[in-house]
Amino acid sequence: MADEYFVELNINNEYDVPFKMCAQIFSEKGLVTAAHIHEDIEMLYAIKGNFEAYLDGACHEFSEGDLLVINSREIHMVYALTGGDSCYVMCRFALENLQMVGQKKDMRKYMLPFVINMPHQQKVFRKEELEKYDIHRLMLEALDEQKNERFGFELAIKCNILKVLVAVLRIRGLWDSEKAALFSDRMGDITKGFEYIDKSYASNIKIENVADICSMRYSYFSRVFKSITKLSFSQYLLNVRLREAEYKLATTERSITDIAFECGFSSSSYFVSKFRHEKGITPKQYRKMMHDKVIKTPSQWIS
Repeated sequence: MADEYFVELNINNEYDVPFKMCAQIFSEKGLVTAAHIHEDIEMLYAIKGNFEAYLDGACHEFSEGDLLVINSREIHMVYALTGGDSCYVMCRFALENLQMVGQKKDMRKYMLPFVINMPHQQKVFRKEELEKYDIHRLMLEALDEQKNERFGFELAIKCNILKVLVAVLRIRGLWDSEKAALFSDRMGDITKGFEYIDKSYASNIKIENVADICSMRYSYFSRVFKSITKLSFSQYLLNVRLREAEYKLATTERSITDIAFECGFSSSSYFVSKFRHEKGITPKQYRKMMHDKVIKTPSQWIS
């Protein structure tokens, strides 16, 4: 099973430059990227053809002129729905490499939406909403810079990636000037809270524990947390636990009961119930799908 699904190296460990860009062309339809995960952010910009990605428990179709954004540690698998030299531009990078010298504090409010676990945030950005940001030109320019490696190409690519991320943030509308001003002074503390959840999801953590770690009053932290994630604390924690369960289902042969307890669920039956409710399939069906490398919608499963 481990060969079917793998964890890719961080971009900083795999390449000499802090990002990877390439055009990927597919002459036939079918699986083009088997299920995998990485810490980096990845963007797929469709140049030609139609594609489907299994991402974060759901299927997302994207076509010519559309952009798919894959957050850090999101399990993903991609199919080409059309042949005939279908093509997309792949861009993968580590967010920390985009920070400006002396601006780490201010950059956190832009980076946070790409690393926290928000399964219902927009993943596919359509051609019509991207046109005013000139995303097509930005992606092709960056690809050309990567290919030719002219003097300063790293800076040129970084500049274009930042412009694409600005477009993504503005279209998603997660932040406005009022929220940015409200949270910016405490962004470092807030980030500590999300990091703690990622490390301690298997334990019986409460929102009060996280508020203490962030050095905030419970009431204030609760308001900030809901404003950022659009989720209650319990729902967010559930999403993190399910994400880690997906990882274990795909990469190990551990029993569903063991995985349930390792991810913080009180029983295997509760885990199966929540997994099916959120993902549309059972943990067993999910594991089979990753093993078979075949995307299926909930309606295609036979109970």
